[in-house]
Amino acid sequence: MVVVDIITGVLLCIVAALAARSLLYSNRTQTILYVLVLHGIYCGIPSLLDSVGLRPDYTQYPGVRAAVSDDLTAVVYSGYVLLCPVLWWYCGRSHQCSSNPYGRHVMRLEKWRFFIAATLELLLISPVVVALFAPDKSVYLSYGAIMGPGVQVETILYHSFVNAASIGAVCAGSLILSLHGRTKWRDILIVFEMAIAVWLNNKRFIVALAVVLLFAVGWYRSSSRKGRVRNAALGLLVIALSVAFNQYYQLSLRPYAVIDADAVYNGLRGDYGRDRSIKVVIYRQLYPEVGSILEYPGQSIVFALAAFVPRNVWPSKPWPYYMYFTAAAFEVPIKDVRSGQTTSWLDESIANMGWLGVLSGPLLIAWICKIADASQYPPFQVLTIAICSFMLSVSIDAWLIVVAMWIPLAVLLRVGARRRAGHRRRLVMNVARTG
Repeated sequence: MVVVDIITGVLLCIVAALAARSLLYSNRTQTILYVLVLHGIYCGIPSLLDSVGLRPDYTQYPGVRAAVSDDLTAVVYSGYVLLCPVLWWYCGRSHQCSSNPYGRHVMRLEKWRFFIAATLELLLISPVVVALFAPDKSVYLSYGAIMGPGVQVETILYHSFVNAASIGAVCAGSLILSLHGRTKWRDILIVFEMAIAVWLNNKRFIVALAVVLLFAVGWYRSSSRKGRVRNAALGLLVIALSVAFNQYYQLSLRPYAVIDADAVYNGLRGDYGRDRSIKVVIYRQLYPEVGSILEYPGQSIVFALAAFVPRNVWPSKPWPYYMYFTAAAFEVPIKDVRSGQTTSWLDESIANMGWLGVLSGPLLIAWICKIADASQYPPFQVLTIAICSFMLSVSIDAWLIVVAMWIPLAVLLRVGARRRAGHRRRLVMNVARTG
């Protein structure tokens, strides 16, 4: 399967490189380009590493080891991850960016400006407010302490609220930065508040999310190629620092873990690769006798719809998708899962919908990007980049708060577009009658 890995890795990396080049040198905004770059990182680079003999052994994960060792799974995986860019390119681009009334009617949002601004400001400071009511506030004085030994269960459970608030704060900060009319010092204050949210979150992924969103904001605010190239160089530097921080997090902030070279590499592949999660789901579809990831189709979507229903009210409520995947990776009952493995919407959609998810998963991302680009409203586009980053990086439960921000804004923009289009049709009809 070395040839398959090489072809897959080379093609995905070429697509990602072309998408990155287009982001730097094209004046036309296409949100789907960010998706293509992330997809190349998550699926293309791991394939190249596997082709040169750097595949992790997955000794601790028997469920993963069986999937990555199967030749048929490797072929289907390659076909799937190569199909995704094709669907995204032909279905995820908006061809009406310059003349669509949907975009020109963004000014209708001006009447909601105060409400939107106040909501974003509240979201920006919400992590600090929520953390003040934590059972043990001392865990937020040191980065990573929430994941350390000796932390009480109630503190860990409460941290889910801090986690959700911090994700909302990072997204809200990027939306505020994408608007015009601020001062340099106000921008610095917003970035500082986002940094506090990242600190309180205590997760490495939110660091990467903040970097992606700040880069997107810089891209939308840059009016020249030179400015975008400068932002890209700065973004690469920040990404390098983020990777270094990731390793510092593993080696220094988790000294109780057993760390060696293989463990570090496996950790990097888990953080910056989604090949194994996609292969496990495909393997379970190809060999149903092994058992499915979920107990029934759509189970993780049911959890997302009922995420805010207390478990004491619904004791049999499903668990987040990543827990089911982790149980399958370790081949243990879900009640024995104590930590989570990284997943993405590309594998979660297949786990929920079977082979239909091969199309519905990437097409949902394409549809979201197309709506954002049709709006030509930078805050909405930046928020869409956040959602797409989440969809390619984590399970659905982690991006519910962002969806809750995206849907109302999409409705406001869409309603404005339809009213504008209806007004234009009536105007044309009146002119025709009077003529």
